[in-house]
Amino acid sequence: MLAEESIRDEQRDEQPARRPVTLLWVVKRVGFYLLLALGGLAVMAGALFVNVRYGFYIPARWVGLILYTTLIFWVVVRYCRPQWQMPKFWVSVTGCLVTHLLFFDWVLTVYPDWRVIWFMPIAIVEGGMIGALVAFVCKSA
Repeated sequence: MLAEESIRDEQRDEQPARRPVTLLWVVKRVGFYLLLALGGLAVMAGALFVNVRYGFYIPARWVGLILYTTLIFWVVVRYCRPQWQMPKFWVSVTGCLVTHLLFFDWVLTVYPDWRVIWFMPIAIVEGGMIGALVAFVCKSA
């Protein structure tokens, strides 16, 4: 009886087989990242054009908010991939995103001397909190 339980535990802990890495997969992945990089450069070039042409300046603290928000929610959504088919996952992620943006809108408006580097420790803590909250919501029935 004990041996059977041990075998079942081992089978349960086994990871599913991973797909083999092929040249086509590598080319697709590199192409995807190159397109992401080109898209980022296009956005920065557009912001520079608007700044030079129209004198519209985007403060660094708002750019930092955009970058760190993207990073936090990309990590959370990617980590919780098995829950993507659950509507409550997307509702909780959207609720966290709206709360995050409303809070930082208030913070960056009240504190105009906010430094971009201050986002880093906050992003680490906030990412963990959001990930735990979303996991809790998705695990509870």
